[in-house]
Amino acid sequence: MPGTGAIVYGEVSFDKFTPTVAPERAAEVHAIQKKMQTTWKNGKNQIISEGKENITDWTFTDIRTLHEIFLPTLTNEEKSFFLEAFNGEEKRKNLEVGDFMPGLLFSHDRTEAKLYWQKKDESYVYISLKTRINEEGHKMCYVDGNARKLPKIKSQE
Repeated sequence: MPGTGAIVYGEVSFDKFTPTVAPERAAEVHAIQKKMQTTWKNGKNQIISEGKENITDWTFTDIRTLHEIFLPTLTNEEKSFFLEAFNGEEKRKNLEVGDFMPGLLFSHDRTEAKLYWQKKDESYVYISLKTRINEEGHKMCYVDGNARKLPKIKSQE
């Protein structure tokens, strides 16, 4: 699937992920980009509507921004813990061929995050990531519990 990046939730920058396309395919690429934005927006709304998470004002981050802006701010050890949690067993168990690219929501202090995506059946899954200080005094990220599956919702485009 071509480009799927955004710097700020709702403001899309797909340049690094979208190959140069022939003019006759530009509409198709634009439709995919719009669909990604819609799935991220609907996923956040679905998590909020569940009523168990207060993430209304959390910051949206896509994979590109994660790698270019967030990860470079971490020490190597912190980065290792984060990537281990981010790419861990819960994600592997729940992400399937046909699912959409995940989005990530960070709390303001970046001590919590929600990794979420739309499944191919139009339901959603999210995984809670949290941080704690380990025995050596380093901040480490971990998966807090199991992935939560949310039912399909009506589109909120």
